[in-house]
Amino acid sequence: MYLWIGIDVDEQVQLVKESVHKIEQIIHFEHSNFTLPFHVSLKITFHVEDNLVPQVLEDIIDLLQSTQPFVIPVLGYELEDTIAWLRMAPCPYLEEIHDKLNRMLLERYGVPLHPYDTDYKFHTTLFMSEDPKKVVSALALVQDTLPPTEIAVNKFLLGSSQTGALGTFAVTHEVPMCG
Repeated sequence: MYLWIGIDVDEQVQLVKESVHKIEQIIHFEHSNFTLPFHVSLKITFHVEDNLVPQVLEDIIDLLQSTQPFVIPVLGYELEDTIAWLRMAPCPYLEEIHDKLNRMLLERYGVPLHPYDTDYKFHTTLFMSEDPKKVVSALALVQDTLPPTEIAVNKFLLGSSQTGALGTFAVTHEVPMCG
């Protein structure tokens, strides 16, 4: 099973989400980003054996529930290859959570560190396509919608997919933070 971990920002970026949804319809993206709530990814999706999923999720939830609420500054819109995203500013506490997740998954479950996780760029994906022209066009259109200047982190989301394919993930757990 493939697992996914993110910070719930759906309500905090509601204006951006509405704009992105309209732009997706105008430009006709093949894959929509509306299969999951808008979120800040905490780690690239990863695979674990089905029999380990309950224990992996329990350990992730334990780690996430022990965190205190915090704020992430937002840098703004950015293009990364064929993905347009809302980029978060470097945040030491967020990086610490990311590193703890990676370390725990590697040490307890043998989940290898993905190269992307070594220089993780925290973000909310807005548009994604194999056609870079579509992504560039969409990014130009969303620029008129001002994003929030910061994101309050108070709830995590966990999801899973049997195949790991784009659009097949579903939220399985909401994890509120302590404090």
